[in-house]
Amino acid sequence: MLQKEFEERMGCQVTEDDYVMANAAYEACGDEMDKDLFCRLYKTKPLELVHALAGRVFEMERQHAYLRDEMRIVGESLVKAAEGVRRYEEGSDLRLDKLAIRLMGERNYLEKKLSEEDVTLTKADREKLTIKL
Repeated sequence: MLQKEFEERMGCQVTEDDYVMANAAYEACGDEMDKDLFCRLYKTKPLELVHALAGRVFEMERQHAYLRDEMRIVGESLVKAAEGVRRYEEGSDLRLDKLAIRLMGERNYLEKKLSEEDVTLTKADREKLTIKL
């Protein structure tokens, strides 16, 4: 929503900072909230708007947790795939390791590698562990 649209619906002018905050709240509400309803709640029933935003944040956190878990699962699969590739084609395994790190995070990646009996620590892994200690 443009600042001019917000001001027209609110019936007053607002500072740029106030508009930025209001617009961020509006966008966070998602597609379910139209401009008129948002402005009406913003002006007359801010508590209802807070509840709507809280529901949206809860849903986004749930989706984030799901995606984080999925990324960890894929990253763990890449750790195992890299180990398999390492036996046949030197060098390409490092690309898989780097992708696993991007998906899992360096700490989770190293923990996974250390917890697996049949996974080899690469020189880069050993360097990361040395730096962490």
